[in-house]
Amino acid sequence: MAALVLAPAVGAAACTNDFDQFSVAGTGGTTASSTSTSSSTSSNGGGGSGATGGGGGSPGGCGDGVLGGTESCDDGDTVAGDGCSGSCTTEGQPNQCPTGVGIDLSPPGIWLTDSTAGQNDVTRGSCGGNSAPDLAYELTPSQSGTVHIDLVPAGNFDPVLVVRGVCQFVGGSTDPFCSDANFTATYPAVAGQPFHVIVSGFQGDSGAFTLHVYY
Repeated sequence: MAALVLAPAVGAAACTNDFDQFSVAGTGGTTASSTSTSSSTSSNGGGGSGATGGGGGSPGGCGDGVLGGTESCDDGDTVAGDGCSGSCTTEGQPNQCPTGVGIDLSPPGIWLTDSTAGQNDVTRGSCGGNSAPDLAYELTPSQSGTVHIDLVPAGNFDPVLVVRGVCQFVGGSTDPFCSDANFTATYPAVAGQPFHVIVSGFQGDSGAFTLHVYY
């Protein structure tokens, strides 16, 4: 795949991305992600495809594959011990690195919502996130295939999205995906091989977000 250089959003610092493993699903990451959230959490429709949907679902509460009410996660089932409990709360401590949240990622995927405000500063990305509180999720795919990652920040939160194999940042390295401007990516998942999705903040910023990781 040819290298693609993203133009940073207005007011955001430029960052370096290596797309040997990752690709951006379109150029409007935040807009596309917002569409995905709306279609799945508000209308409870069937979901779209690619970065503008996926998951979908019908009303029914915990385990329906749609975030709703007081849920902090929904992976389409009510089985405990897979990173999202039977009552749709996140299992573990995502403010620890190596991460305390181990998610079994199976189709159609998982929705997560949280806030980095008041969390620990446990890691960073090669393009930013220094001295910012962050949350890290370890996902182990049940099957190989393309996994989509959409991050939708809430309010004025200016996030940094990082996706890489390990949780801790390795000094001098460049993350396969790190951006403070585009929050939609794809990942070539390999069954049984964990990867990490990390949400940090630009120039120490913190705030709430919704994260959708899906096949």
